[in-house]
Amino acid sequence: MKILYFSRDYTNHDHRWLQALSDADYQVRFLRLERAGSNLDQRALPPGVTEIEWSGGQTPFDWQQADKLQSELKTILDVEQADILHAGPLNTASVLAARSGFHPLVQMSWGSDILRFAEDNQDERARVQESLNAADALIGDCQAVRQAAVNMGMLDEAIVAFPWGIDIDRFSPGEASLRSALGWNNDFVMLHTRALESDYGVASVIEGFIQTAQKEPRLRLILAGDGSLRKSIADTIKENGLEERVHFTGHLAQSQQPDLFRSADVYVSGTYSDGSSVSLMEALASGIPALVSDIPGNREWVFEGQQGWLFPAGDAAVLAEKLLVVANTDEQALQTMANHARTQAHNKADWSKNQLNIPSAYAIAQQRASKALVQ
Repeated sequence: MKILYFSRDYTNHDHRWLQALSDADYQVRFLRLERAGSNLDQRALPPGVTEIEWSGGQTPFDWQQADKLQSELKTILDVEQADILHAGPLNTASVLAARSGFHPLVQMSWGSDILRFAEDNQDERARVQESLNAADALIGDCQAVRQAAVNMGMLDEAIVAFPWGIDIDRFSPGEASLRSALGWNNDFVMLHTRALESDYGVASVIEGFIQTAQKEPRLRLILAGDGSLRKSIADTIKENGLEERVHFTGHLAQSQQPDLFRSADVYVSGTYSDGSSVSLMEALASGIPALVSDIPGNREWVFEGQQGWLFPAGDAAVLAEKLLVVANTDEQALQTMANHARTQAHNKADWSKNQLNIPSAYAIAQQRASKALVQ
């Protein structure tokens, strides 16, 4: 079976999907809508995956390019004769896929497309709606996405929802070289891995850290990744005299990720919207309790007092209160939570198992497309 996988860009999530499709012995063609942002995967495409050259995938996407790319996409589909067109996110690549008229069409939500953008902006909502209307099947990563799609008219039986998952053997408890290199072995280390952007609630995380650091001298913070707010965050930390207690990693290679998580005592995320967060799954698999925003996607993974704690998104004061409690939780209780976290990841986040759901989405799409053709 030949799959045309059409995505916005080439991130580590795309690499994971392309690898899964290749491992399942599909013939895979990869079509990239744009080249933009900083969260890009530098690895070569998985063996057996062929990228299609076209006008897209070279620069950031602009909707003024849509008509030209739409025409090229139709030509590509005619030439490739794929059995399935697999496209996402719902507000970008999926829109062009919907307008192509190709079936069977499997649309894939990336969480934020339907949980945040479609809620905040009418134009984005219209694009997501257009994508769903054309879908023969929908892949989502959590029940929150499923419910949002149903609310927009998608048939529940056409939705296949499962966490995109991680390598739970690679992300596992162990010794941490970064923590030792920083000289923080006797400190309490919190880790933030989300992009340094306002959508991810990083401002509340920084404010919560500052408030707690004034009361807890052992508290340290690792900020992984990058973003447009990095300079203002660094300035705020300096103004509060906490430069020696914060470490910016910048972008790290995939090979450095497991050690990053093992270097922390607690994983923190203040994002306002999310599906099943891969970084949260990586933290849980590493045996790191989580202190995360109280949103539907996170509530599927973290139960208060079991795998970690929840706080209202954007509420730095509550975050600071809970962070102080976390930092002073006894070692045995933290270890119990770490065990619960690892168990949760083992049961729900194993990508080697979760990716086995992909064929069911394709089968649903083929069945519904064939039925529509007959009618």
